[in-house]
Order: sequence, then C-alpha cells, then structure tokens
Amino acid sequence: MKLPSLFKKKSKSKKAVTRRLHIYSRYILISAVILGVAGLCVLFLLNTTVIHADEWNEKGDRTLSDSIPIKPLRGEILAADGSILATNLNYYNVRIDFHASRINELKYLESIDSLADTLARYYPQRDRQAWYDYLHAPMEKPKADRSRSYLLLKHIPFDEMQRVKKFPYFRRHPNPNRTGFTTERVLLRRYPYGDMARLSIGRVGETATNPEVRGISGLEQALDTMLYGESGVAKKVMFTRGTSYWTEKPPRNGTTIRTTIDITMQDLLEHELGEMLLTCKGEWGSAIIMETSTGDIKAISNLDRDTVHPGRYIEAMNHIVQAYEPGSVIKVISMLAALEDGYVNLNQVYPIGHSYAY
Repeated sequence: MKLPSLFKKKSKSKKAVTRRLHIYSRYILISAVILGVAGLCVLFLLNTTVIHADEWNEKGDRTLSDSIPIKPLRGEILAADGSILATNLNYYNVRIDFHASRINELKYLESIDSLADTLARYYPQRDRQAWYDYLHAPMEKPKADRSRSYLLLKHIPFDEMQRVKKFPYFRRHPNPNRTGFTTERVLLRRYPYGDMARLSIGRVGETATNPEVRGISGLEQALDTMLYGESGVAKKVMFTRGTSYWTEKPPRNGTTIRTTIDITMQDLLEHELGEMLLTCKGEWGSAIIMETSTGDIKAISNLDRDTVHPGRYIEAMNHIVQAYEPGSVIKVISMLAALEDGYVNLNQVYPIGHSYAY
C-alpha cells in the first residue's frame, strides 16, 4: 500500500527538476541575448567615439554650424495723412497632404464631385470639370508617389482660408490627419489703393542678382535699405529631442516711411490727366502738384497710351525724371530775365523770320 505514494513523490520531484531546468535555460537564453545586445552597443560606441571619432566630430560641428537668415518685416509706406500706401499682409496657400496618417481615401474619392462644384463656384479660374480632373489626378498615382503638399489654392486671405475649411470633405473632421488639409502662411506686399501712384510708390520683387524680395522701382527701390531693415540669424543648436534652429541674432524690422503724397490730390490729378490725354489724344502725359512754400510733392502722375487696350492710359514710364529738351519752357524764363534786366520792354516787336512777330 505504501509503494504507489513513493512513486508519486519521485515523479513530482522529477517534474520540479525539469521545470527548474526549463526556467534556467530561458534565463540563460535571455541573459545571452541581453549580453549580445550590450556587446554590440559597446562595439558601436567604440566605433563612433574612438575609431571614427574625428569624422563624427567634424560632422557634428558642421551640422551645428548651420545657420539660416531670418527675414525682417518690411516697413510700410504712408501718405501724408497716415493712409497706408504699401503694407505687408498675411495670405495662405491651401494644400492637401495625401500621406496624412489617417486620411480616408474612399471618402475623398466620394467627395471629389461636390468639392469640385464648390471650388468652381468660389474660384472660377477653373471650371467644374477642370477642378474634378485636378483633384482626381493624385489618386491616379501609386500611394507612395502622391504629394505631401498638393497645392489647391494660392495666396488667399484668412477669411477665405476659413471658408475653404467648410467645403465638402474638409468639413468632415477638424483634424488635418483625417482630411490632409494643410495651410502655409506667406507674407505678401500689398497696395490698398491699387495702381494709384504706382510708379512713385514702386513695387517689390526678386531679381536675377538677389533672390530676396527687395524694392525694384519707385520709393520701394530708392529707400529699400530703410524699408527692408536688417536680416537676423538663426543657428542650429542641440536640444534633448534633437536639433532645431535658435535665434542667435533677431531681425531688425524695416522703417515705416511717411511721404508727402496727398491721396485726394493724387486721385484728382490722375483723373484729370487721363481726361486731358483722352481729349487731346496724346501719347503720354506727366503732371506734378507741389506745395511751393515747402517744396513737398503732393501728387505726381505719369500716364502712357495703353498699347494692349486702345483708348486707355496707364502708368508705364516716369517721364518726369527723363531728360528732355526744355523747348518753349525756357523761352519764358529767358524773357523774364531780359525784362527784369531792362534789355527789352513790352512795347518792342522782334521779327524772327518765321511764324508771327514775337
């Protein structure tokens, strides 16, 4: 009767030993893997810090020495009463990120029809079919080749950007990861009075010699160094979560300049000069209004015949600063000098051989 219990004890002890061996073998395997990984870490560490230390130090110095310019805010141009003639405004580029993590391609394809209709209504530079083709074009490519910043609309104001967020498909979810809706802010130079005094105020743009947006005509060019300001410098630095740019030298914004131009006089001068040119069918005309007591230019206008649209005149060339013969204007000055010095009087008649007696 006692033999079976003895056998049971022996079998239990064997199972315990076997279980213990399995546990030890697993511990040994895990320890070997950990030691192997630690050994590889040590090897890579030695390779980086000892064997190829010079190369990595040079690369680190080169990376941290990178710097980018910070563009300053361009100064405004004001009229005599403080009205803004040239200023900077924020505009937005609307893009679609087709690599957004949670974008729903099926919902996008279902919404293309309604989205194309809405875009054609508010932005008629493309008709409905053109918008449909433009929206569908990325989906015809393999997913890996689709753009991360597919341009939808360019340089639209803030209120329009907010309205686009409510267009079909984009209004499905406020999270851009679900719709791919992204925006890019750009700062543009704007002129509230349009083409009024265009040549005098000037315009900005990029040139072949300078990729920065600088003044290219008028006051924008003549006073560019004051209006532009001074660029800052951002240098790449190391943070706990990688590298980023840190402002080393802040930019100095441009100076706001107040001109002597009077908006009301400028508007009247351009209108009257245009009417006079239409009446006499002239090729071009120039006019200046100056305050004689101070020499301030209150208005200045230059109009040329529009070669594209006959019967219209546009600001094309500043003829006032061009070199021309004074012509008959100098005769008046010469006569005044002669009268003042007593060489002639108003009762004398001088035959000049042509035209009429002067």
